[in-house]
Amino acid sequence: MNQTRKRSHRAALIAATVITAGVLPLSSAGTAAAQPTNTVLNTGTIAIGALKSVTSAPPGGRPYDDLIPPGRYSGYPFTAGVYVGEGHCLRIRYVLSGGGLSPVERVQGPKTEPLGSLHYEIRALRKPNALCDRD
Repeated sequence: MNQTRKRSHRAALIAATVITAGVLPLSSAGTAAAQPTNTVLNTGTIAIGALKSVTSAPPGGRPYDDLIPPGRYSGYPFTAGVYVGEGHCLRIRYVLSGGGLSPVERVQGPKTEPLGSLHYEIRALRKPNALCDRD
C-alpha cells in the first residue's frame, strides 16, 4: 500500500510539472522572442504581393503568398518580402527610429524584394510613371 501511495504522488507530481510547463511564458531567450516582426502598410491604390518567406516558393505557383490590399497592412507578424509584377514599380520607405521616413527605395518589377525588421510604407505604381524614376 505504501508503494501505491508513492506511485500516485509521483504521477501527480509529473502531471503538475507537465501542466505548469505548458502554461509558463517563454523567456526572452525562447523561440517566440527570437522571431522578427515588422509592419508593411500599402499606401497606394494597387495591391502588393506579400511573402511569408523569401527562401521558399509560395504555394499555388504564384510569386507571392497573399495580396496586401490598398490602404491595409499585410497582416503577418513578419512579412519577409514583397513582390511587384511586370509593368509596375514599388516605392518603399521605412519609419526611422527618431520619427519620419527614410528616403525612397525604388524597385522595378517583376521582382521580389526582401524586407527586414522595420515598419514599412510601400506604394505600387504602374509604369511608365515619373515616380518610378525619381524620389
